[in-house]
Amino acid sequence: MAHEINITNGKASIALAQQSAWHRLGQVLPESFTAETALREANMDWTVSLQQMFLANGTQVPNKRAVIRDDTSDILGVVGNKYTPLQNRSAFGFFDAVFGEDKARYESAGVLGDGQRVWMLARLPESFDVLPGDAVGQYLLLTNSHDGSAPVTGIFTPIRVVCANTLGQALRSADDSETIRVYHTVNAEARLKLAGELLGKAGVFFNEAKAKFSYLSTIQVGSRDLTKYLTAVVSNHESVKYDDLSTRSKNVVDEIRNLHDGGLGSEIRGVRGTLWGAYNAVTEYVDHRRTQDNIEYMAVGSGARLKSRALALASSFQTILN
Repeated sequence: MAHEINITNGKASIALAQQSAWHRLGQVLPESFTAETALREANMDWTVSLQQMFLANGTQVPNKRAVIRDDTSDILGVVGNKYTPLQNRSAFGFFDAVFGEDKARYESAGVLGDGQRVWMLARLPESFDVLPGDAVGQYLLLTNSHDGSAPVTGIFTPIRVVCANTLGQALRSADDSETIRVYHTVNAEARLKLAGELLGKAGVFFNEAKAKFSYLSTIQVGSRDLTKYLTAVVSNHESVKYDDLSTRSKNVVDEIRNLHDGGLGSEIRGVRGTLWGAYNAVTEYVDHRRTQDNIEYMAVGSGARLKSRALALASSFQTILN
């Protein structure tokens, strides 16, 4: 399935710098790596091509072409005539515009499914502290599809250093103004370079993130209010009570509450007993407890939506208590 880490010749197509919140597979490298290393270690140094399609009787399928992964001959998708592939090697130009060519800024890269989607995660030089000793790193995440399902997408992604919780998905505005999309057209590579320049303006986004996270660290929550908050997050209904939840949902709430009390980073002064601690308990549940080799659950699936809901409800916490 397209949500799984690709395995080619017995090797997981993923490279990580030291560790990752997303999975337990792949080649773990001792430090951040260059684009060339990412292509090699994550088994991404392959190309795709377009081929005409024919029916069994030899009739050509009009206005459609198959996307073929050249090294395995796998069919990754069916696209229209205007589609132009963006090769994995060229996609790194997205970050080169931000960092400079061959800079060792990449912390993870990999392939999903048979090659339908690839991603690269790069760290910006800056970070910020929500609390003393509780730093948040600033990242850019690039995803590229080879099946025609999505454009090249770059998003800002804060990641909490102490536990590698990914926080960025929840911070995107309703109109995705902090997301850069580059569609697969004939000038895709030119537009990719432009997108890299635009993402150089990440400071505005991360200033907003710092303000939101710092605010959460100032709001104290007791046991009763924590249960109300987590119940609303898990059920997606602010008025639902814990006792009315299904057994499965109660178990999720209980597990997240335990992460609030003793999860990664909860020992940092000012975390436990605050909305910042409660929100990070949700992100830890998604990124570490639920995620195995399923990155899409955490990054764009129901896990991402759970984190988005957790931040939105934390920002309107008083409405939950009333």
